[in-house]
Amino acid sequence: MAYRMQASVITNLPVDDVLM
Repeated sequence: MAYRMQASVITNLPVDDVLM
C-alpha cells in the first residue's frame, strides 16, 4: 500500500484507483 501511495504522489495520478 505504501508503494501505491508513493506512486500516486509521484505521478500525481490516482494510481491506487487504477491498480485496484
